This record gives sequence, C-alpha cells and structure tokens, in this order.
Amino acid sequence: MPNIHQITRQRIQSPDFAYKKGLVKRISSILKQVWECNQITSKNPSGEQIQAWISGLANNTSYCSYIAIGVANSDVTYPLGNWNIPFYSFEEASQFKKEAELKYPNLSFNFILGTLLIDKAMEHVSCVFWKKWQQKHNERLEGLKTNKKVVIL
Repeated sequence: MPNIHQITRQRIQSPDFAYKKGLVKRISSILKQVWECNQITSKNPSGEQIQAWISGLANNTSYCSYIAIGVANSDVTYPLGNWNIPFYSFEEASQFKKEAELKYPNLSFNFILGTLLIDKAMEHVSCVFWKKWQQKHNERLEGLKTNKKVVIL
C-alpha cells in the first residue's frame, strides 16, 4: 500500500497539474523535505543531522520546523513530545533534553523532528516556549520577505 507521500507525488505529477510546472516543482521540493524529515526521525539523529535538516527548511515559507523532546518508548502521542513544546534550534532542544535527563535520570529521551503548516504553527497557544518558537519563525519569515539571509541560532 503506498504511503501518503507517494500518493501526493502521484497526484501532483498527474496531467491535471501539467500546466503548473513551477507549482509541481515547489510541491515536490517540499515533499522531499518532509520525506527527509521522516527519514531522520526513524533513528536517533545527531546534532549535525538535525542542524542540516533545520537549515534545509530555513527558506520554506509554508512550514515551520520544530525539534521536540520525547521520552523513549513512551505511550504519549503528542507530535511535539511529552511536554508538547517546540524548539527552534538544536541548542535549545539539547539544553531542555539535558535538564530533563538530570531531573529524570532513570528515563531516556529522544529528539523529535517535524514541521507544521504556517497556519497551524501560528495558532494561539498559552505557553512561553510556543510563543518564543513562534516569534523566531516570524522573524525568519520576515527576513525572507526582505531578502535577508536566514540565520539559524
């Protein structure tokens, strides 16, 4: 059975989209980025892999990337880890992970990588971590509008 990425790719490569060449390339590029994200999350990524993944999405104006921390082998189903908190940079997520490991030395933690559509990413959430993450993505998007180079901290 084909996965959602294969089905979507088949649809955008159908004759209905033939007259929208630029759109097909853009959607294919986004799907490739999301697919690569899913490939990374199937194992425990290194800091370099995570940073490369973030950098690969830095110029994307449709999605906001996030890094979250989850308890290994947890039944919690939040896409953003056990705390439902997104982080903008590897350094932020790594610091949170280290603090969690100190507080809960008997547990193992993993990085969780993902993307949210801009509309979903910017919904109101009453959490200081979310607000900080949203602010950083808003700054990134504003920088893209003014053609500034995106800097990932």
